[in-house]
Amino acid sequence: MRIITLPLLILSGVIFPINYIPHEFRQYVLWNPIVHGLESMRLSFFEGYHTLDGIDMTYLWLWALGLMTLGLMLHVRFAGRLKAQ
Repeated sequence: MRIITLPLLILSGVIFPINYIPHEFRQYVLWNPIVHGLESMRLSFFEGYHTLDGIDMTYLWLWALGLMTLGLMLHVRFAGRLKAQ
């Protein structure tokens, strides 16, 4: 499990800021909505922190809203099976 989680932690920006990732890979890392939340949090916490131009909290909120909608739809769809167990 650690073999899988360590690269994911590095790519999500938890251990290293996105500025340390090579330029050609940054566009792929920005697909991860967690990166947008972490970079926005660092930007608001540290005064002199410089982040990438592609960081947008709207992207994170849309992902969160989409996943909550999907979860609600799945809950409504499988509510009978959940009550039976």
